Amino acid sequence: MKIREARERMVRALREKPEGLTRDEIQERFPELAYDRVDALLRYLYHRYLVGLDVVTNPGHARWVA
Repeated sequence: MKIREARERMVRALREKPEGLTRDEIQERFPELAYDRVDALLRYLYHRYLVGLDVVTNPGHARWVA
């Protein structure tokens, strides 16, 4: 899978679930991507303000949101 396609699919997946997804849930949705590749994509999206990390709604359980 190309990087650009993976980024777009990841943002779409996060937008589908308003409550967000945990890191493990994202990995389950993208089994074809290596663990470190998912981390790199999340950091890329985060630094471009396309996704955020919700740590307030459910303390102790961080969820990525778009």
